[in-house]
Amino acid sequence: SGSTGAVLTWTAPGDDGAGGGNCATYDVRYSTSAITAGNFGSATNVPFSDQPNDAGYPESFVVSGLSPSTTYYFAVKSADEVPNTSAVSNFPAAITTAASSGPNNITALMDTANAGYNSIGFRMGYTGDDNADATAQLFYRVEGSTAAYDSAATLQRIKGNRFATTLFWLTPETNYDCKIVVTDPDGGSTEFYRTLTTRTYQPLPVSQAQIWVATSAAGGSDANPGTEASPKATLTAAANAATAGGQVRIKAGVYYDSLRVTKKISIVGEPGAIIDGSRADIRNTTWTQFAASGVYFLRNIRPAPYVVSVGPQRTLYHSKGMSDSTGRTGLWNETVGGFFYRNDTLYVKLADGSTPTGKQMNISGISNLFEIASDSVRVDSLTLRNYGNVISSIGILLGTAFSTDAEYCMVRGVTGYNMGGPLVYDNAGQQNNLIENCTASDSMLFRYGYAAVKSGIQEISGFILNARNGTIRNCTVTGMFNGFGVASAGSKTNEQPGADTAIHDNLVMDCSDDAYEVDLGCAINMRLYNNMAIRTNNGISIAPTFTGPTYIIYNTLFNQAEGGFKQGDGGVSDSSYGYRFIYHNTVVSSGSAGYRGAHASAGGKFANNTYANNIFATGDKRIIADDTAADNYGTNAYNFNLLN
Repeated sequence: SGSTGAVLTWTAPGDDGAGGGNCATYDVRYSTSAITAGNFGSATNVPFSDQPNDAGYPESFVVSGLSPSTTYYFAVKSADEVPNTSAVSNFPAAITTAASSGPNNITALMDTANAGYNSIGFRMGYTGDDNADATAQLFYRVEGSTAAYDSAATLQRIKGNRFATTLFWLTPETNYDCKIVVTDPDGGSTEFYRTLTTRTYQPLPVSQAQIWVATSAAGGSDANPGTEASPKATLTAAANAATAGGQVRIKAGVYYDSLRVTKKISIVGEPGAIIDGSRADIRNTTWTQFAASGVYFLRNIRPAPYVVSVGPQRTLYHSKGMSDSTGRTGLWNETVGGFFYRNDTLYVKLADGSTPTGKQMNISGISNLFEIASDSVRVDSLTLRNYGNVISSIGILLGTAFSTDAEYCMVRGVTGYNMGGPLVYDNAGQQNNLIENCTASDSMLFRYGYAAVKSGIQEISGFILNARNGTIRNCTVTGMFNGFGVASAGSKTNEQPGADTAIHDNLVMDCSDDAYEVDLGCAINMRLYNNMAIRTNNGISIAPTFTGPTYIIYNTLFNQAEGGFKQGDGGVSDSSYGYRFIYHNTVVSSGSAGYRGAHASAGGKFANNTYANNIFATGDKRIIADDTAADNYGTNAYNFNLLN
């Protein structure tokens, strides 16, 4: 222990015993009186926001904010996702040291290291170091190399008596010897050594046992055995017949279906396989004309649809009524068309005022098309469309919130349009999922304009990344409200959403607001690199991130309406923001003289940003944050940027 903190260590239990995976969370508590099973609930709780390690691995946790020269007692319980709660642990005691008015030596403890495909995130806890003069430096080399270690990065001091950094530009499936050198002139200098392996890309196994699916028109029947020649008709029947490690193979055709996956299988579409969330029973029905010109309606429509489209790819504007005061004035009467729902009645107006009767009207009737509740599930090569009958419906939902039931999953080559929510939502509590080569698009939302969609049902993102240590790469979003987002809801304490997540080599075009919206969360070791944004309101929104460090490197932002980087305090009004390193980005505007390289959202302050080696070719011809009149905390740094 130090003067204001203590380091707790224990061995991670399993979900179902020592070999049963990892538990979902820990309940860590302390007290100045002895803790027993009877008074555990009245002891002070310390939020455990990290993901528990796998069974049998060491856990470490820094409890900070303690008083000097005081005896403290500690205890821990574990819980699974149900939650089933363990018995209370033993009750160790520790005495904090006396407060120091001078330098204090550091006691460092290697905390966690999370490996991705091309990067590794590190965190290191400590106690002591009251004068904050200790430093930590990361070095690395390929395992087995006799060459000297390469210097990689200086660890950044973050909240909670920790250091953190990311090791970049690594090769997948490679072992690396990593060394952290901790130096404190007051004593406690030490070194940590770990060999870590970057993640392995796993192609689809060709030997998987297959259960085939076809539409009823193509011979599918749930009474069939599920062979290629005699396929099942529904996704649920095929998934039930598949064995763990097997594959559901979906033939070309349109399936008005959804699926909850509870076993380790692959779901793979043949070219032309489409999963459609609309209601086939009312697609070709007769509509009744309303008194207002060009408005038609259907009665007894339940549940409420959140997506209505005409033809293959033309979504209608979701209005509040005949006169929608929440959006653009008169939008209902303009040429884009729209719909609204009231008292079990659906009202529709097409862009040309014609009747919907006889046209392909797609009315959503399913909320989530795929819900993944198992580890190691793969969804590959499908098209998803026309889903949404609750707010924030989802194409593919990975996991239950704050559980650990969908890890090491892969979503690859999936296309979505006419969507009532994100194409993929990587839920909080999950980790190590891969999303790649996917496309989310809408042909109409961008045309409605920012004001018409903001704070409405159609304010949706192509992808939401709330899990930790995930990767999303080589994906494209066009025509949505936002491109990629992390839905952290402004929490300063929930450190899981987006932690150690890599967002790279993606493209966002023609979106109404932010291309990459990664703000209002802790964003520890989040990295955005090699991405591109074209014609959005803002390129990257970091307004703000609370803990960091967050790395924004080698991105290209072209022709944003407001600016390349949106900063601000999110209404928190303090300067305790995480550090953001904004390096080697290119921000270009070919239009407005008011276009800025970076700017603060209305009334917002921003702090702890380092802009270095960026190119800003903007109409404003400056980094607006560097203006002495800008509303900021004065803790930002600007080094070697080119303004043109």
